[in-house]
Amino acid sequence: MRQYLIDEIKDVVIMPDRIRWIGSMDGKYTMTWKEFKAQFGGIKHDPEDPTTELAADLVIKMFDDSWYERDLSSDGAWVHRRVPTQQCGHKTFDYVSEDDSPAGSWPWSTLAELNDRDLFTEKVGED
Repeated sequence: MRQYLIDEIKDVVIMPDRIRWIGSMDGKYTMTWKEFKAQFGGIKHDPEDPTTELAADLVIKMFDDSWYERDLSSDGAWVHRRVPTQQCGHKTFDYVSEDDSPAGSWPWSTLAELNDRDLFTEKVGED
């Protein structure tokens, strides 16, 4: 469904006043939200229409240093990303792939799933 790009961004970000800038992932091309709205207020976007395709590296950088980028491996939906930070009480891990983990194999396993000792063996006698 084709909609104005500005409205699409407002729907995704919810609080556009928290946008620091919009531009390329590498930060070489940027503009403020106000500049972006003025420049591209009339642009319509439909993720299913290749004629309205957005720049692949377009990101929305927020004041909290998180950002939105489009997931180009699926439907192009906007995804909110945060810089990874080490948590208090973090754990080391023994397994990094589905092939070496006794937890078994399933697509797109996380480190937590691969290293979850409760998943390593089936509980015998439980129904």
